[in-house]
Amino acid sequence: MTDDASRFFRQCISTIFVTIILAACDSNPIPPVADMTPQVRVFATAATMISGTAGYGSGSWTYTDYVYDDSGAGGFDYPAGSPHNENSADAVLFSVSLTENAVRYTMRLNTLIESNSTVFAIAVDSDNRSDTGGGDWPYNAKLSSAGWDHLITAWGDSATVSFPDGRVATVAIAVDLVTNTIEVDVPFTIADPDRGMWRLRSAVGLWDAGTSLWREVLVLSADASAPSGKSDVSLPNAFNLLFRNRTWDGGTALTDENDSGSFQSARQEAALSAGDIARFFRDVDFGLITDRVTQAPPHPQADEQLTRIYESVATSNTYMEGRNFPPVGQASDRRIYNGLFQPYILFVPGSYWEAEQAPAPLSPMLHGWLGDHRSFNPADDDYWQLVRDQRVLVPKPLGRGEEVWYEHLGELDILEVIEDVRRHYKVDSDRIYLAGTSMGGLGTLKIAAAHPDIFAGIYASVPPLSDRTHGYVVPESNEWDLKLVADSLRNVPTQVFAGTIDAVVPAGVDPEKFCIRLRELKYDHDCWRDLLGQHASYDAARASEIADLFLNHRRIENPSHVVYANEEAFRRQAFEAGIGEFLSYDRVYWVSGIRYPDALVDPEFPPSEPIDTSLEREPSDVGGLGRRVIDGNRISRIDIRSYGNGDGEPVVREFSETPIERQDSLVRQGMEVTVGEAIPLRNGFDMTLTLIDGLDLDLSRMKLSAMNLTANMSVGVDQDVALGLLLGSTVTVCQAMLGGLPLDVVVSGHRLELVAPLTSEAQVFSLDCQI
Repeated sequence: MTDDASRFFRQCISTIFVTIILAACDSNPIPPVADMTPQVRVFATAATMISGTAGYGSGSWTYTDYVYDDSGAGGFDYPAGSPHNENSADAVLFSVSLTENAVRYTMRLNTLIESNSTVFAIAVDSDNRSDTGGGDWPYNAKLSSAGWDHLITAWGDSATVSFPDGRVATVAIAVDLVTNTIEVDVPFTIADPDRGMWRLRSAVGLWDAGTSLWREVLVLSADASAPSGKSDVSLPNAFNLLFRNRTWDGGTALTDENDSGSFQSARQEAALSAGDIARFFRDVDFGLITDRVTQAPPHPQADEQLTRIYESVATSNTYMEGRNFPPVGQASDRRIYNGLFQPYILFVPGSYWEAEQAPAPLSPMLHGWLGDHRSFNPADDDYWQLVRDQRVLVPKPLGRGEEVWYEHLGELDILEVIEDVRRHYKVDSDRIYLAGTSMGGLGTLKIAAAHPDIFAGIYASVPPLSDRTHGYVVPESNEWDLKLVADSLRNVPTQVFAGTIDAVVPAGVDPEKFCIRLRELKYDHDCWRDLLGQHASYDAARASEIADLFLNHRRIENPSHVVYANEEAFRRQAFEAGIGEFLSYDRVYWVSGIRYPDALVDPEFPPSEPIDTSLEREPSDVGGLGRRVIDGNRISRIDIRSYGNGDGEPVVREFSETPIERQDSLVRQGMEVTVGEAIPLRNGFDMTLTLIDGLDLDLSRMKLSAMNLTANMSVGVDQDVALGLLLGSTVTVCQAMLGGLPLDVVVSGHRLELVAPLTSEAQVFSLDCQI
């Protein structure tokens, strides 16, 4: 049968079936279509994951919306609590594909706790004529558009297809509350696109199961269980309007939402307030879907800010989906954005494309308190010129909220954003530089200390050292002090910028304390204080120093000396948030499988055995609230030096500059650390542990061998330590001794395991394996 004959046959059959079925309207629903399991996989290659754009792939077409933009005509409020959690009408991905006998429409929402909480509608103009069909959308949507020939409405366990003449047919629907997916199949017998082009408009709102209508959004309501926020009762009941297209992908300046505020909803609000959604549409080519063409919009080659989204690995955690307010007693603005998808802004300089095949540096910038991913917009200053000159990709994460202080999910967000950029762009993994201002400066120090093996260097402006210490933001006691984990930055050059007359984060209190600790440790650092400076980002002012970081520092993948300090509170926060498997802090450089004392992962967290430290201790209870403050007793610490690569003791050059010398208001102090003169190679290492139950060492990355290996080992308090050695090659027989006494050894392939009874006095460990 020819294509024309096939199309004629399908159109005839379609006409016959539509005539029969629609004559009965709702009384004769379409039988459920087979294979209605939500097909989340169709998004894998079709979705651009760039908000305001769409693409074809794997036999589908997918549009990517913005997230957390569900404000309706402006300031819409959800009913309080579950199942809405301030986010249940937030469309993220919308896909169109074909089954054997139907058009399949798939909507993924950021939050979907109950299937009957949400409704979405799709107005389809199948003949590309605005003068036919059209009119008001059904079910109290209070939306209207010209030209639609049929309109799909889906909610709960029901979906219908409405026609301008009032006919209605029921079609099959499937809902998956795990992936937040709603699928609707519209049989070809009702509407057959063949290989044509259909124009779509779509919106999402709340569903009223009692009235079987779009839920009415009130102007004002004293009832927290009712949605509200309209300025006029006649406004649409939609919370989210789709197809706010980028100018470089089918849109105009009137549809491009990318630069319109924190959560990019200004164009949506204007359209819904005016009751005119005509320009917000997408044309879908079913010929491209049928032919399984892969097609994405061309990426702009000039400087461009993109709103990207990714699906978090931590979709199952202890917080409810949506926007979460904190427990009673915490600051009300510490909401956590906990939808399945998270946004970030990515600045891609035009220079990136000039050498597209060459990996580019990456420098995530973390926002301050009450900021979001829309912070740090590019400007014509020295810093952003440096970014352009060096082809630096600059992602700006949300960090799961405006005031999460980069704890638990906020910390994980930064790591996931880095990985997401790596998936889509060519990133030089040896040139990742973390940065931030104020709370973002804190996040910079905190995340780099927790994951130092990711970064080539860091630069932080006006960073506090704890989440709420010294009265920051709310009068609560801090749970951690970053000065006590600065030890982890041994191989990460650090720049800190501060203002002396900063009333929010006084330079003498926190940034200076951190710099003093780096000087005590003799680590590579460059600290600047502006005697006239206030609370601000110093990136542009210190662009030349940041340029030195970009140009002269690369990540040290296998350092000869690893120091890692980790605070119990970080692990507890990850455990309580239900993401301990993703933030286990169990590896750094060539150390992996780190096991911490059981007390540190128990929900009750009994006090650990007191360990004397040389660090200054903070008060045990600030503000009289009874909250424990870290005092050094709960810092787990690893200090291991390998002699396998011949690196000598580091050479430290201390430098300082005064305002008189500089003839300005700047004070500069720091240290430049370089590799010392080579020493004779030795097949051995030194290891000192504190509050560590076990770990694994990769001997090949340490440049060591399991033949005639020696080590000096000690712990803070006498204890057994489970030691695993990754050997790099298969061994048959091994003999191990500690302090002259034999140890039992278990060998399995390339791995050796033993338990070493270590003491506070260093003991000699020896190992000899036959390879």
